[in-house]
Amino acid sequence: MTKILTLAILSLFFIIDFPFKVLAETVLERIERTGEINAGARKNAVPFGYENSQGQWTGYSVEFLKIIHRRLEQKLNKPIKLNLQEVTIDNRFKMVQNGRVDLVCDATSITQQRLDLVDFSVPFFMAGTQFLIDKQDINNIDIGGTLAKVPVAYIPNTTTDRLSWSILSAIHDRPPRRKQLISGINESTNFCSKEPIDCSAGVQTSYCWGEENTAYKAIKFFLPNTRSDSAPIDNNPPVR
Repeated sequence: MTKILTLAILSLFFIIDFPFKVLAETVLERIERTGEINAGARKNAVPFGYENSQGQWTGYSVEFLKIIHRRLEQKLNKPIKLNLQEVTIDNRFKMVQNGRVDLVCDATSITQQRLDLVDFSVPFFMAGTQFLIDKQDINNIDIGGTLAKVPVAYIPNTTTDRLSWSILSAIHDRPPRRKQLISGINESTNFCSKEPIDCSAGVQTSYCWGEENTAYKAIKFFLPNTRSDSAPIDNNPPVR
């Protein structure tokens, strides 16, 4: 299963209704008129959007939005104010639909259901779903076998939540035990160490923790190929 990190230009037009005419204004035209751009990103999605040890909001998403901001100022040849607003897994699309933000930069999977509602830019990051496992338990969990008795923490309302379990159910007789405990990538190692969770499923776990936290190991999860009914597992994923 491939997840695609996208810069989602979600709001294309604002429609302003008048008594006897309809005037359409593009986002770019509105930004030029108001001198402001409202952009959204998350704060619990290391390394894309998070608060560092100094309490500063940073990450790839934030930096991309700053680049867009600078390019807009160059294109429009005028100062533009960047208003950064926090979005969450649950409200990121609604924030654009109701006009509270002009665009969102986030770790977001492109699905047909979402394409029916919003537009996406060209993807600039791709990653696969992985399991983050305590190294002490690495020999006790057979990722390629059944996970029916393995409690797995996950982020609700994500592509991992909806699709991974369906695929695992098709591969194995029973899916793993689902335990909804994580609200963001930042919490994955905390729950592995503090709660009775054997592994957490999600995207970019090895990227975040592969070198920084030697107590955990990221195990990649792949779809089975057409010549086998088992899921090939790379137990030594590269740390990017």
